[in-house]
Amino acid sequence: MRQEARNLRRPLRRVFIACLMPLLAGGGIMTPAVRAQADELDFSAWRTLPAFDRGRRMPLESFADVVVREICGRSNPTLDPSDVLEQSAEGSAAREACKRVFPDGKPRRFKASELLFAWMMEPEVWEYIPFLTARHEELRKDLLDVPLRGRHGSRLKHVSPARLIEAEAFRHHLREMSREQSHAMQEGREHSLVGLDRYVNKLYQAYALYRLMTYNPEAEVDIETNRQFGDRLVDVHNLWVEAAPPEELQGARLSPDVEQAYQAVREVFEQLAGRVRSATFNAAEIDPFAVQLRKACERFARLVEEQEGEVSEAANAGAAQRAAAQRRAVKARELVDAAGQLHRSLYDVGRALRLVPGLDPEALRADREQGEQRPPWLSIQAMMLGSDALLAGIPQAELQAVREAYGRLGAVYTDRRNANRTEEFATAMKQFATAVRELGEAVEPLRQKLLVPGSEEDRQRLLAETAYPPVGFNRAELHYNRMQPFLWSWVVCLLATICTAASYAVFRRTLFWVGIGILIVAQLIIAYGLALRTYITGYAAVTNMFESVVFMAYTVALLGVWFALLPLLWPGILAAWRLTAIMPRVRAVFGVFQPKSRAEQCAAVEEDADNAPGEAMSTIAAEQTPATSRAVALSQWLFLVPQVAVMAVLVIALTTLPYGSGGRAIFRLLPAVDPGRMLPTASGLFAWGAGLIVLAITVWLTPRILATALAALVTIPRFWVRGDAASGFEEAYSRRLFVLVGAAVGFLAGVIAYQAPIFDRDIQALQPILRDNFWLTMHVLSITASYGAGALAWGLANISLVYYLFGRYRQVKPNADGVSFRKPPAACHRLAGFIYRVVQVSVLLLTVGTILGALWADVAWGKFWSWDAKEVWSLICILAYMIILHGRYIGWFGDFGLTAGAVLGLTTILMTWYGVNYVFGSGLHSYGGGAGGQYEAMGFVAANWLFLIAAAVRYLGETRRTELRSS
Repeated sequence: MRQEARNLRRPLRRVFIACLMPLLAGGGIMTPAVRAQADELDFSAWRTLPAFDRGRRMPLESFADVVVREICGRSNPTLDPSDVLEQSAEGSAAREACKRVFPDGKPRRFKASELLFAWMMEPEVWEYIPFLTARHEELRKDLLDVPLRGRHGSRLKHVSPARLIEAEAFRHHLREMSREQSHAMQEGREHSLVGLDRYVNKLYQAYALYRLMTYNPEAEVDIETNRQFGDRLVDVHNLWVEAAPPEELQGARLSPDVEQAYQAVREVFEQLAGRVRSATFNAAEIDPFAVQLRKACERFARLVEEQEGEVSEAANAGAAQRAAAQRRAVKARELVDAAGQLHRSLYDVGRALRLVPGLDPEALRADREQGEQRPPWLSIQAMMLGSDALLAGIPQAELQAVREAYGRLGAVYTDRRNANRTEEFATAMKQFATAVRELGEAVEPLRQKLLVPGSEEDRQRLLAETAYPPVGFNRAELHYNRMQPFLWSWVVCLLATICTAASYAVFRRTLFWVGIGILIVAQLIIAYGLALRTYITGYAAVTNMFESVVFMAYTVALLGVWFALLPLLWPGILAAWRLTAIMPRVRAVFGVFQPKSRAEQCAAVEEDADNAPGEAMSTIAAEQTPATSRAVALSQWLFLVPQVAVMAVLVIALTTLPYGSGGRAIFRLLPAVDPGRMLPTASGLFAWGAGLIVLAITVWLTPRILATALAALVTIPRFWVRGDAASGFEEAYSRRLFVLVGAAVGFLAGVIAYQAPIFDRDIQALQPILRDNFWLTMHVLSITASYGAGALAWGLANISLVYYLFGRYRQVKPNADGVSFRKPPAACHRLAGFIYRVVQVSVLLLTVGTILGALWADVAWGKFWSWDAKEVWSLICILAYMIILHGRYIGWFGDFGLTAGAVLGLTTILMTWYGVNYVFGSGLHSYGGGAGGQYEAMGFVAANWLFLIAAAVRYLGETRRTELRSS
């Protein structure tokens, strides 16, 4: 029997794997066949090295994943050696490169960290290997002159750097694009890239990033190649001109030393500029000139500051002269900083691999500009090839150990004839990683002594955020990278959708409960992934579009399970809610109100349990015996003390304890008054009043909700043990549409979040405005959860539209007036009830989230409401859903109007969530913006509304009332 079961499972397993492999391949998971082709070298120590990029520390593996994806289109690209000779003009060099990279002549899948290392060690070899993404047909055919298909008919995806350099048509197109952009800027209009231009720009950006990764300061370059150096050179010249003696100082006594120092700066600058303009140069040749310029600027700045002091103390100096001297001193200090940046730009040309912190105090300013213009860590080029003057202060013994280890590592890697290459490479890599860590730890005490401009609190925070991390710091992120939870979450959601859909045909109850179990597993995976990202960044994982879409997928599936299982949970929850009531005990103590009678309590319970199965009311009512009433009263007294204690703790924590860098409390008991005013503004009073209302609701409900959750652990199983769960199971099974829609919409949202190229799924440094864990968690989680509820209502509405469009309408007998009409399928009415309940949840969460967002805006920007695009569309969302609820409640429309309203509601959500950030891209909330996908989004909305219109036509045609004429 067991052997037969195994024989039956084998073909099913093969079918499952065959269906799943394309999905996993799309998500970037390596199949066993491809994994076997990977290089035998051990890069584990390389992947785990701490690196710094885009404002945060990360394992080198994460940095490599981002860089390689931007360059190659995928983090772990598969490269084919058969493409090399077809796309390279120089056959011998290409053949040699192909032989070194592909010794067996077969395609290979490269891991991102391995590919980055190979680029850095052998850039001359990779010049002829196609790896830059170029899929567009017109781009390949007309601009690059490379074949569209390989020898075996496969579609080619990449192009080599050498081919890109040789393509004159490509360079000409780039020049035309640059001229178009310049004209647009001069005319004050926005220049957007469309069609071929977008693919050309993407390829050029990939090529430029590759050049940054493989930049060699020892190579000969010109001023156009090292644009960072050229830009810094212009900055130094402009600041030198601005630091000239102003007219206001011409009448004052000027020191000859100042004039001499000013001319010395000019002489050194002219020597350096003449050297770089006339021919190519390298860092070793220009470094002495850069050092001289830096020293000349420092001497000039010191003398100018001394002169400023003399002018300020002179009795006959006027206000204009003092102000001019002060401005000149400021420009002189900026000139020194610009000269230092000019020196660094010989070795650091922009984005780079950064493995060790530097000693630049200006890079740690709290008000520094975002980006890589002043990174606090050294680039690997500066660390390996920087001069003694550039790296002054860096521990030299540890630095020399790193350089020697890196040299040995490169020598072992490039020596492919070495029989012991694998063992020696592993040893050299471990030695390099150890040397880097020793250097990073040796630099850290020196960083603590830096005089960083700004407050001491900001200084300590920035030093901590940019410090060389301890051993094991990257372990969580490495685990996150290996697990890929958000890939598996939508795969598991797909399995839950399939199981739940199959429950309508075979093994109905079994597959239904299996589908619920699988969907719960999917939500646990999402929750674990979000928890990992929260642990890695230190902030709630809802800080960008990718994370918020993932959380929406989590919410919609969780709500689907919740509404399906509500008949099993609601009676126990109601009982727990009653056990934790506070007011009856308060009334009993103060004698203000008489307790409700048993009949009134039962009526109130029945009114609250409108959505529970019928047995719930009778069960709870049956418990209202004198004995149980005494037990309930005792439970209420027991829960009263901890609830009051929690209330007191909340009041103290939310109104008195300092929170954030400003030191203010989360909620103010008194309205804030701006400096220089005696009374608060109207906006301030409004924000204060709204905050007090939120505070009161929070303090009142939070303790009872916590107590109810604890009591429910007892009351829910008690309801099941008493034998009342049978009807609950039946009712839950009848609500399987909730599970089906929750799983399907969760799967759709998960796929969009993970696969859409417009969403960056990499972990990034948080925008400064979002660095507030309390408001970030409260506002964004509630808003995004409301979007999940709206998406669940939308999914149910589309199921209902299927019935309206394709279902069988029922004939209703003529009434006394002889009027006859047809009714929609019965499922539409039940679905309308489901939609109504979900929309209620969405309105509640959306309203709470919007109010909390306004309170956060008052804290962050000093404005409770500023009619920003995001705020306006949030208000439109609330009004749209409120119209849907109230219109149905007062009878403006029926089931079909409610269904159409759910579709309209999601359209407003899409506009609020995606449109404001990715289409408008302006306003106070533009920090969460992006670009792309508008045509796909508009197509989705249009298709959904066409489907709604088709269903409306059928519905109106079928339900049209007709009068029967008597013969």
